[in-house]
Amino acid sequence: MSKQIWNVMQNIIASIKWILLLCFVGSNVYAQSVRGPITVGEVELVARVLEYSKAEAAQIIQYENATHIKLHIAELKLASGDTITVSNPDGTEVYTYPGSDFTTDGGPGFWAMSISGDTAVVRLNRQSLSAIGEDIVIDKYTRGYPQEVIEAAFQTESICGKDDKKDVACYKNSHSTAFNRSKSVARMLLNNGTSLCTGWRIGPNKDTMMTNEHCITSQSAVNAAEAQFNYQRPNCRGGSISATKVSGKKLLADNNTLDFALFTINNANAVSKFGALQLDVRKPKQNEKIYFPQHPGGSPKKFGIESDRNNGNVCRIDKAIVNGRGTNTDTAYFCDSEGGSSGSPILAAGSNKVIALHHFGGCTNQGVRIDLIWPKIKSFLGGSGSSSSSSSSTSSSGGGECNTTGDCNAIYDGKLKNGWKVKKCNKKKGLCKCKKGKSTKNCSSVKK
Repeated sequence: MSKQIWNVMQNIIASIKWILLLCFVGSNVYAQSVRGPITVGEVELVARVLEYSKAEAAQIIQYENATHIKLHIAELKLASGDTITVSNPDGTEVYTYPGSDFTTDGGPGFWAMSISGDTAVVRLNRQSLSAIGEDIVIDKYTRGYPQEVIEAAFQTESICGKDDKKDVACYKNSHSTAFNRSKSVARMLLNNGTSLCTGWRIGPNKDTMMTNEHCITSQSAVNAAEAQFNYQRPNCRGGSISATKVSGKKLLADNNTLDFALFTINNANAVSKFGALQLDVRKPKQNEKIYFPQHPGGSPKKFGIESDRNNGNVCRIDKAIVNGRGTNTDTAYFCDSEGGSSGSPILAAGSNKVIALHHFGGCTNQGVRIDLIWPKIKSFLGGSGSSSSSSSSTSSSGGGECNTTGDCNAIYDGKLKNGWKVKKCNKKKGLCKCKKGKSTKNCSSVKK
C-alpha cells in the first residue's frame, strides 16, 4: 500500500471518529445541562512507566487536538526528596508531586491536575542516583474533546434569538464593575476531566464555592473536581489563556429542589486574588437588569449582558417568579446560555450581587432564587439571616463585606470619591478600608 493511500485512509478514519463523537456529544450535552454536567472528555487506558533504573525518566502523553490531558498516577512511592512533575511541553504549566493539588476517584492512586492542551510531559526528578524508589505507572488519562466538537454539538434551545454572549474582556472598559465581579467565576472540570459546569467563589469565606447540585452531588464528586480561575481570554476574542487551578475539598451542603451545592476548595490562597461574590437576598424584580458570567460549553469565560430579545438589548429578569424543580423556586431571563453554564451566578446590575443560580436551559433560561437558597447555607457563611437591600455595601452573608483586599477592589471599583483608593480589608471586622493621602476611612463612607 502506498504512503499516499495510507494517509488518505487515516484521514477518513479520523473523520469518521469525530463524526461519531459529535453524534454522541450532541445526544447528551443539552439534556445533561439540566440533569448533570455536560460531557467534555473521556478516559483512555495506557501503560506508561517512569523507570527508576534510568538516569532520566520521562513520558509524553499526547492526543491530537485534545483540549486537556489529565493523568492518573497508579501509585507514587518515591525515594526521599524525589519528585515528579506534570507539565505542558513549554513548561508554562507545571504541577509537582508530592506537593501540588490533585483529584481522586475513590480507587488507588491519584489524578494530577489537568494540563491545558493536547500534550502532557511527566518527568522523574531525582535527588540522588543512588536512592531508588518504585517505578511510576501512568495507567490512564482523560483527554478533553476539541472545543469545536463540543460547541457544534449544542442544541439551540438556550440561545434566545442570536447568540449575544461575548468574551468577558470585551466588556472590560464599558462594564468595569461587572468585569471585576466576573473574576470570581471559575470553569469547573468535573469527574476527573470528563464533564464540566461553572462555579463561583462566595464570600466571606475565602475557600467556599457554589455550583449546581446537578453538577456536584456528593463528596466523591467534590474529590474529583477542579476549579479553574482566570480561564478567559485576556483580550476581546483573543490572547492566550493562563488559568489558576485548584481542587475540591469538602461538600458543605446541597439540595435537589433548589439545585445548589456549596463546597470548599484546597489551596484557597492561590485564588483569593480573584475575589468572591456576595448575595443580594431578596426576590428578583420584574425587568431589572442582570448580567451572567459563565463558561458555556467549557469555553473561555463569557458574559451574558446583552439580549436581542429585550428592549435596549440588555439582559433582564423577564419573569420574576416561575416554577423550577419546585413551585415558584426560579426566576427567568432570555439572557443566552449553553450547556456548561450550569452553576453560574446571575447578578443584579443594580447591586452587583448574586440574585439567582443559573440551572435550566431554554428560552426563557432559569436560575434558582438566592433568597430561597440563603436559609440553607447561611450557617456556613457566618450569616444572621438578615436580608440585603440592593443598595447595601455590606455582604448579605452577615460576615462582613470582605475577606481579602481583592474583595474590596471588586466591591468599590469605580465607586469611590475622587482621590480615595482601597487600602486593605480589615478581616477582623470584615470591612474595607480606604485611604486618601494620610486619611483612612471605611470605604462605604467615601462612596460617590
